[in-house]
Amino acid sequence: MKLVPVIIAGVLAFLPTIACALEGYGEVVLDNKTANTLDLYVDDVYACRALGGGICPTQVRIGPHRLVAKRIADGATMVQQTTVEQGVVSTFTVTDQ
Repeated sequence: MKLVPVIIAGVLAFLPTIACALEGYGEVVLDNKTANTLDLYVDDVYACRALGGGICPTQVRIGPHRLVAKRIADGATMVQQTTVEQGVVSTFTVTDQ
């Protein structure tokens, strides 16, 4: 009977470590090197707006993400896949082509 509390206590001791491994944040920055205003969508969710020549940063969970920069003027889109790591900044640079 005393073995059960010891096992439960041992499992509970590892729960914070497991929870930390599943969570975390990084940052995505849209670096707009065009003259146009761009909206950034992360996994099809609006994140921020970068004016021409500007940037817009947004915090995201770690892991793979689909980034879409959408030009306000005509709706044209630029897409990039990225994997965000804990505490790391991923930059999505858009230029005129």
